[in-house]
Amino acid sequence: AAPPDSLAEQFPAPAYVLAELAAWESAIERRQVRYWFGQGIGLVQAQWQILDTQCQYCCQGDLAGCSALPWPRRAERGFRLTQTLISHS
Repeated sequence: AAPPDSLAEQFPAPAYVLAELAAWESAIERRQVRYWFGQGIGLVQAQWQILDTQCQYCCQGDLAGCSALPWPRRAERGFRLTQTLISHS
């Protein structure tokens, strides 16, 4: 997989490796953890997304209607964290 354009521009490397540590999604939870490594650089970016919902606030418990919504709208708790390498020499 190709890295995001911003990473490739900021940290040019001959090759990149994507390590996907978690990739799980259901109607009420999403778990995604991805690490990008650049050849000769090491870890250049870590992305964590841990989101949960019971569809109480967005859809008043309507699970079918809730699961059609994008996660930023249906998430009731959780976090998104992106850590990016600042410099490399």
